[in-house]
Amino acid sequence: MRILITGAGGMLGGEVQSYLERNGCSVLGIDIRNVSDRVVYGDIRDERTMRAFVLRYVPDAILHFAAETDVDLCEGNPDEAFATNVKGSEILASLAKRFDIPLVFVSSASVFGGRKQEAYVEDDCPSPINVYGATKSEAERVISKLTRRHYILRAAWMVGGWEKDKKFVAKIISQVREGNTVRAVVDKRGSLTFTFDVADRILPLLQTRAFGVYHFVNEGFVTRFEIAQQIVHNLDATDVTSVVPITSDLFPLKAQRPDSECLLDTRLQQRGIKPLPSWNRSLAWYVRRFSTILEEGAEQRANHFSERSS
Repeated sequence: MRILITGAGGMLGGEVQSYLERNGCSVLGIDIRNVSDRVVYGDIRDERTMRAFVLRYVPDAILHFAAETDVDLCEGNPDEAFATNVKGSEILASLAKRFDIPLVFVSSASVFGGRKQEAYVEDDCPSPINVYGATKSEAERVISKLTRRHYILRAAWMVGGWEKDKKFVAKIISQVREGNTVRAVVDKRGSLTFTFDVADRILPLLQTRAFGVYHFVNEGFVTRFEIAQQIVHNLDATDVTSVVPITSDLFPLKAQRPDSECLLDTRLQQRGIKPLPSWNRSLAWYVRRFSTILEEGAEQRANHFSERSS
């Protein structure tokens, strides 16, 4: 299978590209920033360039992972956020329709306002409260309108990427390893999405041809405080590292965050695809493996899938 991946230099795109290549796929990775010997430069906002990639490579599927994901940057630069997250998605959806190619788009729990007491399901109506969520919601709408052959995968708090991981889990691991006290927010709740668990399910999903919206989240709901506690436990650092619960008002941010980013997967198993594992199971594996990589070098990453059973 020939796969074109946008955002291939990012934490999710890189994980998926490596996984697909190990499983016999031919992959063309595109990114605007993280260009390498495996990823070529390409701007999803440039329709002519994207069309040239599709015509030259003739992919069997397009995995659209490129996005502006910095929530506060989006809030301060809404025009830039819409150009990347909406216009770029519109270009790719139009090409997917024109050349009859299935499109996989990664969306976000941020399309919801976070006020629902229960977890959000796939059929709940989006109600974003920040610019980033609004761009993802509008991209979902545009893609659904332009091409029937789409998979919209809503992720939540993303974890993964190893050396590319700059998000919450990686920061907490570094703080614990440095012996620092950890402060973590206790009044926001969400789901986790581990990049390696997503990568493991992309090909089975493509094979279903069951197009539509899916919640790609690990089982269970959690606060950042509980994540930090679990990381300390996984690193056997409970005797030396304290985790202090704090409220989000101590971290003033430009963009408002939903109180809940809890998503419930109701569809994967219906399509014959195994649900993502529990968040604490995947977190334990990731934390211990990531810690080993930090100690022994990035070459340890190469065979991590062969050592892990999902």
